[in-house]
Amino acid sequence: MIRSILTIDLDTKKTAEAVDRALSPDNINLPRGMKISQSRRSNKLRIAVKVEDLEQLSTLISTLDEFLAHAQTAIKVLE
Repeated sequence: MIRSILTIDLDTKKTAEAVDRALSPDNINLPRGMKISQSRRSNKLRIAVKVEDLEQLSTLISTLDEFLAHAQTAIKVLE
């Protein structure tokens, strides 16, 4: 199993809540063998992505890249 944790430290709790809600729809219809958990504490957003084996490494990287891109878009919209 390969696991990666992405932590996004945002300016405010309110911004973190909004970005959390914006990213939640990305956690459905996952590829087989992938699990995503997302949590928020105060102004920090934590996204853990797990895949079953090394063959899915490129999928894991693409998923993390997508989360970052969507988070960046959500932050820009909020500004």
